[in-house]
Amino acid sequence: MVEGYVNNRVHTDGSKGLVSLRNVDDVRFTHKTKISRNPLTIENLHTEQISANVHAARDAMRNQQSLNAYRNQMTAGLISDLRAAGDPEIGADGAPVVNLSPAPNQGALDAQAALSDFGSMTNESTFTDEIIGRDNDKSTAMLITAEVSSPTHIDDAYIVGVATISTDESPEEEVIFFNRIGSLDQKPRRVRIIKQGLPNKFKVRDVKIHVYRNGQELVSNQSSKQYALTREQVYEYLTLERVSQNRGKSMDPEPAWSLAPQELFATAKANAFDYPLTVHVDAHGKVTGIDPNKFVPGKVVNVVMELPFYPGLENGQAIASNTLANLASFFR
Repeated sequence: MVEGYVNNRVHTDGSKGLVSLRNVDDVRFTHKTKISRNPLTIENLHTEQISANVHAARDAMRNQQSLNAYRNQMTAGLISDLRAAGDPEIGADGAPVVNLSPAPNQGALDAQAALSDFGSMTNESTFTDEIIGRDNDKSTAMLITAEVSSPTHIDDAYIVGVATISTDESPEEEVIFFNRIGSLDQKPRRVRIIKQGLPNKFKVRDVKIHVYRNGQELVSNQSSKQYALTREQVYEYLTLERVSQNRGKSMDPEPAWSLAPQELFATAKANAFDYPLTVHVDAHGKVTGIDPNKFVPGKVVNVVMELPFYPGLENGQAIASNTLANLASFFR
């Protein structure tokens, strides 16, 4: 299961580190009913076919310029640090000639070596492949634009999209694309996604955009079959789902993270919520109390008390029970 996305890499529950999308052979969606406090709004969705070469070259130049500027800035800072450490001589090429006594500043030297190794700062193939890694005479790209907004603040959101296209060789083909959004709020945020390496001629049949946070899909106005529920109906739904999917089992309560209070969606930092708790949950999934023997900040208590849970089960029946919970798990 994909648990997160950053810089054309995904984090999955089966990998220790990030996995490049170029090493992902296939992506499948699991269909599941989602419930949400604050649905997003996705509008002005538009697609068009563009030249792959022009945009890839332009993006590569932007990356190269940014990295060169960063390298120059870091080198200047390094020279300043070396001067402060031992007043080194600066050679004709601008590089410091280190002759410190009794011993050189190894950390600074390592930093200089890293800066000299341009490839260590970024995966150069990330953008060069887009220019020379494909048959550019036969490939084009698709530009997808849309506006996304949220009634409440959401941090670190990303898009997983599916475009259905048709070509002369295939009447229907699905193209998956990822894109980081970052922060969302009430002001519509324009997203612009370029999907490279498509056939020279294609027609867009359909495009669907799904917005995620920490591997959890966020409900939007594009979600199908939407129904408004009261808070009591939400607890009833969580209980029925828990019982129907776990017949005859005994289980501890679990947080319904998709219904987490806004405070958790508004930050990407888990430290402020990292408190192991013993939580008392009734047979409907409502939190009725927190272990009073542990010190917990008031804001953490308020979030836990508002967070719905899937109730505990005993032989398939929902019961009131206790469980260990930590709001920091929301960010993993």
